[in-house]
Amino acid sequence: MNTLRLTLALSSVLIASTLAQTPSDTNAANANRTLLGGSARDGFTLRGTEVVVTRDGVTTKVEREMVLPSGLKVQANGNVTLRDGSTTALRPNQLLTLQGAFQDVLLTPQGVAPLSSVDPGPAPKPDAARPVRDGVFIKGAEVFITRNGITEKVTSDVRLSNGATVKSSGAVELGNGNTITLLPTQMLDLNGVIHDVPSRTVPIKPAQK
Repeated sequence: MNTLRLTLALSSVLIASTLAQTPSDTNAANANRTLLGGSARDGFTLRGTEVVVTRDGVTTKVEREMVLPSGLKVQANGNVTLRDGSTTALRPNQLLTLQGAFQDVLLTPQGVAPLSSVDPGPAPKPDAARPVRDGVFIKGAEVFITRNGITEKVTSDVRLSNGATVKSSGAVELGNGNTITLLPTQMLDLNGVIHDVPSRTVPIKPAQK
């Protein structure tokens, strides 16, 4: 009988100990997780000096090598080993999708790619009436913005929907405080996504007053 009582007492202590540790263990496991509620695209990005991965709206710090279905290997320091064995590195304002594709994206202050940054794909061929798509681009030494088919020179700061600010110099201040410079071969759409575009002549339409 004494043995049975001792066994029950020890079991009670172990159960209580386990229940007491569960919240702290859960907190430790979630310490590096950010719940975004489905507001970010899946993939790998740089958040400051650390690499994070977003899946189904949950962003987690990458702490060990991860292998994608495509065969790409992503290291915790941002190095990426391609299928042919060559290596590259994840850059700021870049998304590596879970399918293994690199995309230039203006990241949010949380270091993730917003859902609005989905690239709509190849642009249609431009016609003589309007440019490829609405957005900000550089022509010569000047910066222009096209909205609703009307192109104007940028003479003052332009704030985009994702929080980025475009300067008349071509510099783009991101929501996280970083600054990038738009290249003549790039266009920044009004959602904050950078697209590679061929050089082209864009007719300038006066803005309607």
